[in-house]
Amino acid sequence: MEFGLFSIPGLKAPALNGEAEWLNTEKIDLINLKHRVVILDFWSYCCINCIHMLPVLEKIENKYQNKKVVIIGIHSPKFKTEKNNENVLEAIKRYRVKHPVVLDKDMKIWKSYGAGGWPTFVIIDPNGKISAKFSGEIPYKNFEKGLDAIIKKYPESKFAKTKFLPKFKRFENKSFLNYPGKIDINKKTQDIIISDSGNNRVIILDKNGKILHNIESNNKTFKTNTKNKVSFNMPQGVCWINEKEAMIADTGNNVIKKINLESNVVSLEAGTGELGRRFKVNEEHIATKAKLSSPWDIAIYENELLITMSGSHQILKYDMESTVSHFSGTGKEDLEDGTLTNSYFAQPSGISVFKDKIYTADSESSSIRSISIKNNFVSTVVGSGLFVFGDKTGKVQETLLQHPVGVCAVNNGVYVADTFNNSIKYIDFKKDKSYQIISQNEKSVCNINDPECDTLGLFEPNDVKINGNYLYICDTNNHLIRMFDIKKRILKTVKIKK
Repeated sequence: MEFGLFSIPGLKAPALNGEAEWLNTEKIDLINLKHRVVILDFWSYCCINCIHMLPVLEKIENKYQNKKVVIIGIHSPKFKTEKNNENVLEAIKRYRVKHPVVLDKDMKIWKSYGAGGWPTFVIIDPNGKISAKFSGEIPYKNFEKGLDAIIKKYPESKFAKTKFLPKFKRFENKSFLNYPGKIDINKKTQDIIISDSGNNRVIILDKNGKILHNIESNNKTFKTNTKNKVSFNMPQGVCWINEKEAMIADTGNNVIKKINLESNVVSLEAGTGELGRRFKVNEEHIATKAKLSSPWDIAIYENELLITMSGSHQILKYDMESTVSHFSGTGKEDLEDGTLTNSYFAQPSGISVFKDKIYTADSESSSIRSISIKNNFVSTVVGSGLFVFGDKTGKVQETLLQHPVGVCAVNNGVYVADTFNNSIKYIDFKKDKSYQIISQNEKSVCNINDPECDTLGLFEPNDVKINGNYLYICDTNNHLIRMFDIKKRILKTVKIKK
């Protein structure tokens, strides 16, 4: 893909107006960015394709260092919660965005540039005119080639007149955890494993909250079966497979890893580290040669590891020995029921198994899907489409969710981390009803760093797991692990003992 294929030369770039709010810097006027190449990135933080492009944009920033190329993120919300500046600021921090971001809450900038999907990129030349526009993911080399071609059209003197950008606001998280993503409890030992995504590590606690293992790059106790040192990149899904072993979806590295607590080895199980594309039906690869696409959550069914592939809108399976193969979903992003080979998913981000049923949280369609192993069929439990979402309980068929990321299956129902609604819901199959278990109806005055604060509302929870009478919750944007007593209906914060 080259810019020239999508060029629309001669059009003056519209001003970045509307009721837009600059989030991590002062207001920027395109007039002051003449004599530079400007990249406008129309994105939303719910979009996996947008997330895939952030490392590409970071490489571009590092190469050009804002001397000749400036990147501006135009956050154009799909979901209601993405219109909230506080939520978008959390996404900027979580995904380590280093370029200016403006919240295009009313989508006026989006419309003025005719953006057609997430992400859309608009390239503006040093004369302030649109040089190219395209949508979707593009490899770094192609992006670099297109930018260099534009830069070469202008003499060095053209770029010498550039002005510096306003200073960025710096964000620091002082809590111990940093955007914890997923959690699992060992049924025998009661040990708790957490993917501490923002810190690129995995934490293991005992049932009392004492840290047993802090597995990160500077931990010399653990070694790896590869030539590289132990490291994670925004890990998400975690899953115990016995008392001493756990599987990890190392999402940012596009691989699956295993932690062995007897040998203290972190082994690479599946993936090459390179971002992959969709698997064809019946496609199979040697596990360490399979290219994965943002593996987000994992669960065990019999002796196989099921993997939600958020980036390719599919579910894969790893035989725990040698191969990764297609399990369900064509790779088309949509909500459509059918057999394992002709059904559609939309960014599946959570998975849970109960007996012969598999449940997924299909984030982009705000739905919960059910896979019957007996019938090899995918059905929709809750959800109606990519742009149908809300916050409603009652009859199951009338229930509305907003970008759920976590799901936990139990007998006759599922608990849902209804992420963008800051809540936990329960869908009762037997009664054909849904219930709000924990909600956030008003802002709390609690300090998120205060472990004694039990009235702090949830803030974009990403996972929920049941253990006895308790729900364990990854309260992601509060940087906490929470416990909810189902019988007493009391929400508490897990006190981590260092």
